[in-house]
Amino acid sequence: MSIDKSILLDAHNIVYKDADGHDYGSFDQNMQDACNFAMVMTGSMVTIDMAYAILIGLKLAREKQNHKRDNMVDVCGYMEGWSEYKEKQAWAEAKNEAEKWNDPELHATEQQKREVAEDGNTHRRNSGREERSTGSVPISELP
Repeated sequence: MSIDKSILLDAHNIVYKDADGHDYGSFDQNMQDACNFAMVMTGSMVTIDMAYAILIGLKLAREKQNHKRDNMVDVCGYMEGWSEYKEKQAWAEAKNEAEKWNDPELHATEQQKREVAEDGNTHRRNSGREERSTGSVPISELP
């Protein structure tokens, strides 16, 4: 089979370029909008994962009835879109988790929070000695 007849290449082009010259907008936004419409129409929660599963299921049901190349191209495209969605979701969750770990307010003990509230200039070095900043920097040390 030649590369220009590849189902996977066709699916890739639809997901990342266009669908036969048609501009349908952002696939991610379209999926979110479809979920929102479905929720309004049914009164039930519809997730993006559910929407992908339904679309793939529809294409597989059509393929079961009658083989058409378009069904396979669309299944591959939906699978790629779903995979990309899951990766973006995982990155967003990882970023949120990392931001939580970098938030000193979140991890400070109550005692540490009180100390900072009492004297924001207090800090401890590795030796455990307490030092206070003078609040000024000599001009020679300015960047």
